[in-house]
Amino acid sequence: MSSHIPQEEILTISELSNLIYRQIDQQYPELIYVSGELFEMNKAQSGHIYITLKDKIHLLIALYGNQKFQYKIKFLI
Repeated sequence: MSSHIPQEEILTISELSNLIYRQIDQQYPELIYVSGELFEMNKAQSGHIYITLKDKIHLLIALYGNQKFQYKIKFLI
């Protein structure tokens, strides 16, 4: 890690994930629908499904089966 960045400004992956989840949950208390082209899909041995959706500009990589988002976000593919 870069030594010129103060330690308190560096987030762990879990902290970033929780921050994103809280922001989505606060701004969109109801179900969210996300539409995009299915670019890639893989099923892990654990049963989780990893999907990559895309539009003209962005890719969204999602884990379906994550308990936090499972009932909050529905993907329309």
